[in-house]
Amino acid sequence: MEDISPQELLNAWKKGKTLYAALFEFTAPEIRQEYDDLELERNNQNRDILDSEGMPAIALSLADFSKSLFLSGRIEQACNKLKWDLLNKILSEKVIVLGYETPLKSSDIPQIVPLHIWPQKIDEINWDDSSISKNGVRFLNIRVIKKLSIKKKIPDKKIKVAGIMDKKIGRPSLKEKIIHAYEHLKIQGNIDYSKTLKSHTESIQKAVQELFPEIKDTAGMKHEAIRRIIGQRFQDEKTSKPTSKL
Repeated sequence: MEDISPQELLNAWKKGKTLYAALFEFTAPEIRQEYDDLELERNNQNRDILDSEGMPAIALSLADFSKSLFLSGRIEQACNKLKWDLLNKILSEKVIVLGYETPLKSSDIPQIVPLHIWPQKIDEINWDDSSISKNGVRFLNIRVIKKLSIKKKIPDKKIKVAGIMDKKIGRPSLKEKIIHAYEHLKIQGNIDYSKTLKSHTESIQKAVQELFPEIKDTAGMKHEAIRRIIGQRFQDEKTSKPTSKL
């Protein structure tokens, strides 16, 4: 099968958005609106305490300071929602991500970043520098593009990534999706280490289906499959936090 030409990859990369810019391009509109509303509120708040020359007009009261601090926390939470939403779209292949694998050579062209390279936590992604690194593999100058922007040119053709052809043999592995769902539940505080991993089976299945709507059933997500994928991780974390609920 033919691959996408180097020029097509380069052209697609040039049209893409950096990871930070993609937060405001490819994420859910309602999440972007929430973030924009909070930023507007902060701008209005800042304007109220500055004079015409941009200097503090009055000393901040304790109440004003607390309000400003609380608002900053809400903005950070809204930004994290944008990051999770974009990461979910990347892992569910609703968008395509291109980047340059290190070490760089002058003759290199952008590659499609393989899904298994993506970290499972938003704080392990360098959003400002538009780069990721996992297990010694690093991609720089990452750009996000719409999935159809490549497929329009070459429909029904598979894309070879780093010399490995995407093969569809049997049911696709759910490993990365299960890990991602588990980490998502941890962030939400829904992993209770005072209980067994088996007791979390249903919540992990539901999280996978919520994060990846294309997964319609629980096939491949029975307890034994989940145990093989995250069992050791769960036990290690259970040992370090035997009674805590994150």
